[in-house]
Amino acid sequence: MKKKWVGGILSALILATVTSCASSGALQNQDLLKQSSLDIRQHRLSEAQAILDRLRTTLPDNPAVWNNLATVAFLQKNYPLALAMMDNALSLRPTNPDLRMNKARLLLAMGHNESARILLRRMIRLRPWPKGYRILLAIAEKRTGHREASRILFEEMIANHPDDTLAQKYLSSFSTPDNNIPPSGPKTTP
Repeated sequence: MKKKWVGGILSALILATVTSCASSGALQNQDLLKQSSLDIRQHRLSEAQAILDRLRTTLPDNPAVWNNLATVAFLQKNYPLALAMMDNALSLRPTNPDLRMNKARLLLAMGHNESARILLRRMIRLRPWPKGYRILLAIAEKRTGHREASRILFEEMIANHPDDTLAQKYLSSFSTPDNNIPPSGPKTTP
């Protein structure tokens, strides 16, 4: 009887060790993902890239890894690679509004204004709109020649947020032809 009890404790200990290792690994991966985001924000791109290359193999189904890889590639001005990484993220979560907006930011930065506009117009049914959605849509509308739609969006933004300097700059640009203020690139997650 004593032998069964020891075997049961040993089995429970092995199970607890395996479980805690798995949990610890997942926690460690999430910490690494957060560290990659911090490294990106502090423009330590090689450090972020090293972490993300490791996470790409341990968390291949995590769209945040691919999003952050896209951000690093964008900041390194490797736009085709950034677009490929963003498409990987979206293949995992095709309806995620934040990933869609990051792709729109990337497309706008690459000068693919009509593609960005189409992507953003498909999101128009989302309520509430994710933060930054209206300004991206207004920029895409303006760049594709839909000036009136763009102007209306900027006026609505300023009516709701009078201190929005980017919206003010864009709205004032309607008096000067072909003045395009570039949007920022993709945002990191988490």
